[in-house]
Amino acid sequence: MNLTKAREAYRNDPQYHDLVDVLVGQIEALEMTPSEVREAGVFACILLAERRVYPDVSCSEEYKRRVLGKFVGGPDVEEPEH
Repeated sequence: MNLTKAREAYRNDPQYHDLVDVLVGQIEALEMTPSEVREAGVFACILLAERRVYPDVSCSEEYKRRVLGKFVGGPDVEEPEH
């Protein structure tokens, strides 16, 4: 963390400012340690990432041939029909 950039964001970015204020209030109310706050913050980000829906990245057979070339899959990979 860059403390100078964090202080600047706190002064100039209303959303960042609000988030920090909410965190400070909760840390005080719940009497949390810095380690607990970091752990909870990382876990919250993990939960958010797990909920995210990623776009379908299906590829055409032509694209697979051009990009993967002569890729040979393992036993769990179905061989394409010719």
